[in-house]
Amino acid sequence: MRCSRSKSAFVPFLELTEMEEKPIENGSSGDDKNYIVDINKTLVLNDNNNAILEEELAGAVNLFYTDQVKNKLPVKLENGGVLEFRIVDSSRSVKVDDGIINAEIKMNVSFVEAQGFDTPYILNCNSDEVLKARDILEKQLEIALTSAYNLSKEQNIDFLGLENILFQKYGLSLDKAMTSNIDFNVSFVIEVTENS
Repeated sequence: MRCSRSKSAFVPFLELTEMEEKPIENGSSGDDKNYIVDINKTLVLNDNNNAILEEELAGAVNLFYTDQVKNKLPVKLENGGVLEFRIVDSSRSVKVDDGIINAEIKMNVSFVEAQGFDTPYILNCNSDEVLKARDILEKQLEIALTSAYNLSKEQNIDFLGLENILFQKYGLSLDKAMTSNIDFNVSFVIEVTENS
């Protein structure tokens, strides 16, 4: 990534928090320190700046970059119930029109689990609750990726690789004014299938 026009690099960001209470272990002395390791953040670097992406933003950026992600995606509904999906496959299409980048990410997800629902029937991929959770998930991912885009503009780090996309379209005729005023729109289209 550092050799691309976007000049950004992603680094896993580990955060250690000392545990207040020590776990019960055989053979540990009273002076040992124990830590909880949080590995859910990502550090993004370029030549001028850096930023830390929280888990939700890092996950959305990852979905933009690759179709190899097979994460679980939990969705919390207003009634307190939680539905969980697993990504089966995904694809990204990007169109550039007058310097505006429009991305569509299609995902096929399987309905994995539901918690906190009191229904007289078994939930399936066509249940109203599951379809409502799918719609919420689409919006959550769109908001997260748009927030990541706004952070990249604010921090002046092109970690979405948008300048690379423009260069693929315009080549050497790409000018600085176009790269400093990139507009980005994204939509997610999710299809829910039975758990396989």
